[in-house]
Amino acid sequence: MNIDRTRKSLNTLIKAYKKKNRERNIILQCIVVSVVVVSLVIISLIHGKLQADKLKNQYQDGKTISTIIEEGTDTTKQQLQRLSYVNSIGEEKEIGKLMNGRYSYSRCVVLDETAYEDMIKPAFVQLYGNYPKQTDEIMVSKKTLDYLGIDNPKIGMNITLNFYWNDIFTTKMTGKQEFVLSGYYSSYNNELSDSSIAYISENRIKQAGISQYPCRLFVDVKDWGLSGRQVENKLKRDINLSDKQRIISYDSAEYRAIEGTVGNYLLAYMFVLAVFFCLFLVIYNIIYISLGCDIKQYGVLRTIGATNRQIKKIVCMQTWDIYLNSCLFGITLSIAIQYFVLNNVVKNLYLGEYKANNQLELFNLSAYIVVSFLVAITLFGATLLAVHKLTMITPIEAAKYEEVAGQQQSGYEFGRMSLTKRTGVVFRMAFRNVLRYKKKFIFIIIFLAFGCEIGLLGIVVTKGTNQMNRLRKNPDFTIEVPMDTVTYLVENGKNEMELITDDNVVDIENILASYDENLKIVQGFLPIIKNATETDSLKIIEHDSLPVMQTLDDKSLKKLMKYVEEKNIIVDQKAFNEKNGALILHENLIPQTYEELETKYIGKTIELYDLVPVGTNMQEMPTVRLRNCGYINISQTDCPTLDLSWKGNNKVYLIVSDQTFRELNNVLKARNLEVQINVKANKEAICKQKLKAWVQEENLKFQSTRGNQNQLLYTIKCNSDEIAKQSLYIRTSQIIMYTISGILIFMGLINYFSTTSTNIIIRQREFSTMRSIGMTQGMLRKMLIYEGVIYVGGVIGLLLIIGSIVMGIVAYILRKNIEYFVFQYPFEGLLCIICIMIFLCVIIPNIFLHKMEKNNLVGRIK
Repeated sequence: MNIDRTRKSLNTLIKAYKKKNRERNIILQCIVVSVVVVSLVIISLIHGKLQADKLKNQYQDGKTISTIIEEGTDTTKQQLQRLSYVNSIGEEKEIGKLMNGRYSYSRCVVLDETAYEDMIKPAFVQLYGNYPKQTDEIMVSKKTLDYLGIDNPKIGMNITLNFYWNDIFTTKMTGKQEFVLSGYYSSYNNELSDSSIAYISENRIKQAGISQYPCRLFVDVKDWGLSGRQVENKLKRDINLSDKQRIISYDSAEYRAIEGTVGNYLLAYMFVLAVFFCLFLVIYNIIYISLGCDIKQYGVLRTIGATNRQIKKIVCMQTWDIYLNSCLFGITLSIAIQYFVLNNVVKNLYLGEYKANNQLELFNLSAYIVVSFLVAITLFGATLLAVHKLTMITPIEAAKYEEVAGQQQSGYEFGRMSLTKRTGVVFRMAFRNVLRYKKKFIFIIIFLAFGCEIGLLGIVVTKGTNQMNRLRKNPDFTIEVPMDTVTYLVENGKNEMELITDDNVVDIENILASYDENLKIVQGFLPIIKNATETDSLKIIEHDSLPVMQTLDDKSLKKLMKYVEEKNIIVDQKAFNEKNGALILHENLIPQTYEELETKYIGKTIELYDLVPVGTNMQEMPTVRLRNCGYINISQTDCPTLDLSWKGNNKVYLIVSDQTFRELNNVLKARNLEVQINVKANKEAICKQKLKAWVQEENLKFQSTRGNQNQLLYTIKCNSDEIAKQSLYIRTSQIIMYTISGILIFMGLINYFSTTSTNIIIRQREFSTMRSIGMTQGMLRKMLIYEGVIYVGGVIGLLLIIGSIVMGIVAYILRKNIEYFVFQYPFEGLLCIICIMIFLCVIIPNIFLHKMEKNNLVGRIK
């Protein structure tokens, strides 16, 4: 009977408290809903952006993996399969090529099912048909079909091709023959490379008697936030490699996506933790303030016999209702926003140019579970903390808790004061009210400043990592000869191997006349390596393209040497600076661990011929000797931007000093590799039109002379076109990152709003006492406004002092990781915060005091 009576009493008390705290609970519910929605929206946006950047990187790489083992064997594959951090292993074997006369326009490879389905196929922008199964089937790129003049390809159609094995001793199924088109594809990576890739069936190599091994092994590694170099070092420790085998591992698509957004994994984790900490501080702040005023009421309950367990139940039941209603509503609203808004925004705006949006999924069930769990921990943790505080004091102390708050100002007689004196007294009262509980004041302004600082940091990161910063450094126009045209000229050319002639440069200067601001000619050599397959000097670099030999300007060379010192890359700077030394720059063409290269390759002699057409008697050609001074992988994200010609995949650059270049010019022929042009901003459009017309005219002359309608002599790159191409992606990235930053700042302001509102609600008794001793409604309003101004001043002070220091540290870290990062102080964001907080200082007291005025004064005192 007593148990039933106790239960009924508790239920009655719970209902009474819900009714009494209705306004406070509504504010708390709104805050919880806001935190849930904001958390899930931010997670969806960040998750969507990183996924989109990851897919974009995979499209550009042409595959989903970033770790390759050259000359892999079955034994190597078995070793990899035993490693816990290896997901899957695919096989690729390059076995032949498609030829047009002496010109090879497509490499032919064979993939196993894992390599094709999981590692290559997802990186196709478009795919029609299937991977070849039969001996005579072939799958080629759209680029190859265009080269062959096939405008309307049909699956199953017959194509006559000249196919040759890489192994010259294999003679089966070589020469001109009929193939059946099993499929064709378009690939972003394939468009940028000098030659295309065609896929043939495994049955073809079996019938030709070609062994499956050795082959190239594609290794899908669990990322775990490891860089390419770390993955390579890990694999080298865990598997045995022969002298011929090597590991090529570069940063994964996911790793580069995170680096491109926030710099590195550590900053990403810190940013996410800070965001969640900021959001959940909003909830904790409200609980911390609001339950403080209930402590004295719970103390009264203890004096009449209520146990700590019963009081805990009263408090937790209220919190449970708030949590359940808020979470359900917040999750429902988040799903609706994600489904109807975010999916379309991220998919269409981020990946619209690739027309491959089906791989992007924003919904993340684990995010909903984690957010719900964290909200529960915050709500109930803050609640139990207040209850624990109650259990640490006696019932009498609890009943008198904060009672002084309403009596401290009672010595004033406002009716007898002058206006000036009343204003001074009101400000002093506001100041004492704020500092009455110094710990509480410091706690609140730190939390408020922390929330706003995270939003401001988001703006700093967004502005600094804007891809426009990188694009604006490029020249307005670049005219160059494509590398495949150079190969074509070598294999089908005359004795004269001119690329961009001096007459061409004069023509360009005449076209631009007074429009250009500067015109730069990038000169270099295109050497042929003597006995490239036998010498040790460049044996580890396997590439089809000709190496490019050139110099770097002083600024680029200083940046490169600084990068070498910071990364402890082994190079022979003394030999490079003195005479006949060459630095070998590449993009993931050699292992990224350099210890073995110091004694094995650095210091070797590289013998070179000048570029001449095929068929020239090389024995009569003079040679030059260079000293191998070291290898630098320029594909790393933290590598400085260098002024290199023919940027693209599988390029090798031999960088020499100015002195060495001048001496080599006596033996090798320096060629104009490209022309870089900057023009006046208001003349860019007309210059583009004139230069494109000139390039088109020169290409038509070349095609008519050579009788090849598909070969271009010159290409022109317009920086404005590249900016326009990427503008949608860049603008979308900016919008989403600014949205996230704005949401975080908004939550910081919501934190201020809820803190101030809750503080006013729980101080109604104090305000009534002030009114009873002569304080007018206007004076009370001024006092609350002054209190708000003091809070705002504290927050702004922290942002300007501590916040600026934090921004400087973050900017320093980002500048070390992202070469094009530009720091810009977020003055607009800070000004926005100040204006809104001052506005809230004025509007909040007016709203709540107007509502309080409607209540009876005597009723409020009781």
